Formats: sequence, C-alpha cells, structure tokens
Amino acid sequence: MNIAVLGTGKVGSTLGARLTSRGHRVLYGSRTPTGPDRLDHRSAVTSSDLVVTALPGNDVLGVLNEIGDEATRSCSTPRRRSPRRPPQSTPATGWPSESRHGSRGHAW
Repeated sequence: MNIAVLGTGKVGSTLGARLTSRGHRVLYGSRTPTGPDRLDHRSAVTSSDLVVTALPGNDVLGVLNEIGDEATRSCSTPRRRSPRRPPQSTPATGWPSESRHGSRGHAW
C-alpha cells in the first residue's frame, strides 16, 4: 500500500519507518521536500492510497487547505474531544476519591 505521511518530524519519521518495515511504500509530505521519498504535501497525497497526518495540531487545517480539493477527498480530521478529568483527591489521604466505578485508587 502507498501511504503518505504528512510531516517529517519525530512522529512522522517514526511512523514512516514503522510502516516501511511492514512492507508499505511511504512517501513523506514536507514543507521542504528533499530526496526521492520526500515530496510536497499535494504530491504525496495524490500519489498515495492512504494519508496519515503527523503535523502539529495548529498546522493541519492550513496544510489541508493548501493542498486543496484532493486533500478533502483523501483526508479526514477527527473531532476534538474534551480532555478527561482525573478524579479529585481527598484532602486527608491524597488518594483519589471514589470514581464513577466505585473503587479507590483509580488509575488514569
């Protein structure tokens, strides 16, 4: 399978190396394309069967808008979820108070 990994930082490089070790052909989409496997974002997307974004959160929509219509057909972004709050601790013990599961010391 041809997979485009948008982003060439630590996360993108690690994902790409792992996917390559599993037999996939990986093309990296980069702001500064250099080398045979590093293309501009649009070329990486249009040359691949699957697109993985490994971009900083604030950059994702900008890159997808830059790529244009081809990206909107190939990519989807997850909905933002609110972060889960850890259980409150009791002042006397410092241990988490009873969780919704009814147990103490709930790991989160």
